[in-house]
Amino acid sequence: TAMTDTTSTRTSSKSYGPPRCVFALLLGSTFAMGIEYAILMPTVWRYVQSVGGSQTYLGILLSGFSFTRTLSFVFVGYWSDRRPMREPFIFSFLIGAVGNFIYGIAGGLNSYPMMLFGRLIAGIGAANTTLNQSYIARTSSPDQRTKLMSLCRGCAILGIAAGPVLNLFLLRLDDVHACNGRFCLD
Repeated sequence: TAMTDTTSTRTSSKSYGPPRCVFALLLGSTFAMGIEYAILMPTVWRYVQSVGGSQTYLGILLSGFSFTRTLSFVFVGYWSDRRPMREPFIFSFLIGAVGNFIYGIAGGLNSYPMMLFGRLIAGIGAANTTLNQSYIARTSSPDQRTKLMSLCRGCAILGIAAGPVLNLFLLRLDDVHACNGRFCLD
């Protein structure tokens, strides 16, 4: 089954790794995290300014994400050692999506506290990056491990490279000014 801890007897002469569908999911989530980073970093300062925030607010916003992410590494690691890894992975993925949604709507609500809350929650969700690496380490043979971890890291870098392309697309939305109540897509 996907994202379960498989500890069956394996010989060191065999090459094994995570199931392809699970590995594709890991690569996809790593790619998405790279895109998130590449879209957020060039836009976060203007976004903070749009709600009246200062450079201090920007620093708190960025460090808050890293702080909750770091704390969450311990929690999801502990959880994944005791339960099937799919549980903390799905939890972190969903909580990250919720956090990013809250962060996204905070500008329309002109709320820096909501913006900060969204980034803190997204930081909890970002702990899934450690799950990706630990899952590869648990399910791959020593001769495959470096290759699979490099592929995973490569997807993060590709996501970071793809983010600016998506930002170019999103810049075109400035001309659209699509608003629905308090939420504006521009």
